[in-house]
Amino acid sequence: MKNIASFLAILLSSLFYSQEIATTESNKKVKLNPDNTWEYITDINTDETKLTSSDVKDIAGYMSTDLLNPPLKLYKDGEDNLVKVKTKFNAPIEKYNESDFDRINLMYTISLSWTKNKLKNPYSFSPKEIDLSYNPDYEIWWCRVKYVAKNSYGGEVAGSSFFTYPMEKVYKPYSEDELLNLTKAKK
Repeated sequence: MKNIASFLAILLSSLFYSQEIATTESNKKVKLNPDNTWEYITDINTDETKLTSSDVKDIAGYMSTDLLNPPLKLYKDGEDNLVKVKTKFNAPIEKYNESDFDRINLMYTISLSWTKNKLKNPYSFSPKEIDLSYNPDYEIWWCRVKYVAKNSYGGEVAGSSFFTYPMEKVYKPYSEDELLNLTKAKK
């Protein structure tokens, strides 16, 4: 009798505490409860997913993250799971003051997306580090993404991608050919 009562207690508790995660048509995550109710999942703090002013400080005329111990921010990997990524930033104070964090975070997001989508197997993409810096000599933002992905044989390989963004062209990064032409024109 004790065994049956214990079994029923475990079964009932698992029914009450089991929950399923679903995604709505508008791409929002919801938790489905066994009692046919649901609630939005909002446990991820914006400070965990985006670079903010609290992540940077003035270092000799530049606004920078701690380059030795950069903040870990949550970004999506190739399977849309959130992973912690070392997020670096460096820009002269004047350029930092002209910028806003929506555009800065957009450059991070675009760079990660373009890196993932250029891979042979984008589902294996796992970002490790992203570095955004402003180069005053060329008046351009430089973004480097370091990642791990699987090659054709299933082995993990490290890789990196490099993008440039003038602020007026933040929605379409320069290609490598355009960057070479720009570099030659500046000399």
